[in-house]
Amino acid sequence: PSVPTSATLEGTWQGAEPAPTRARLTVSGLTGRPIRAAALWTGAVVARSPSNDAPVTSVAAALTDVAGIDAQIAARPGGLPADPNALEAARREVLEARLAADLEQPDALGEELVDRWLTRLGAGSMAELLPALDGGAVAVETLHVAFAPPTGGPPAPRPFPVSAALLVADAPVPVGALLAETDEVRRHFAGHGLQRPAAPGLERKSDITVVWLVPATAFDDTDWPGGGTGSAAARRARRIAAAGAWLADAGIALVAVNTS
Repeated sequence: PSVPTSATLEGTWQGAEPAPTRARLTVSGLTGRPIRAAALWTGAVVARSPSNDAPVTSVAAALTDVAGIDAQIAARPGGLPADPNALEAARREVLEARLAADLEQPDALGEELVDRWLTRLGAGSMAELLPALDGGAVAVETLHVAFAPPTGGPPAPRPFPVSAALLVADAPVPVGALLAETDEVRRHFAGHGLQRPAAPGLERKSDITVVWLVPATAFDDTDWPGGGTGSAAARRARRIAAAGAWLADAGIALVAVNTS
């Protein structure tokens, strides 16, 4: 089945009256081919979930000393490296060590987080950041938050309201076309008020979940990432898992159907 597409028409006109007249109309069937949706399902998925309520018991903040990084390096045997790349690496090493010393989970700090921090500060390297650190223009504060154990009991049934539109495709999977149809379906059904209210305390990717039903054999195609090594079935399963994770970030559920 298909659903006619719709368009919104807005207009303003003015006759002899001093105030203009405005109109907003939703018209179906004027925007080309209809939306191809196999079905629309509204309801709730019931899952057993433990309570995540964990009250905060304490909050403490402390400043991390980030000044004098070059002085610390210069005090080492050999002093400051003459090579710019070696000097940059040494500066990063000292900064990461100082930051990690104030963390409860120092292993969570890595080069990627330092890179993102430099980017947010508008610095392309440690050399650009050092004057701000030494002059006190940039301060680093560590925040420690402690939580009590969760207060909930054993897992209990919990409904998660869902509105889902189903799109069916054959192999090879037309990813670009399905993404375009996904956007059309969401806009169409959301405009008709078919979305369900979100469960309290939860956020979701989209008001309308779109489900792609595709044959599992489509993921035998080596162009799909995540295959790796092993049997054909194992490679297919890994490709399906990789595609499902990627699509989930966009609020799309992937269902790989075994047709044999």
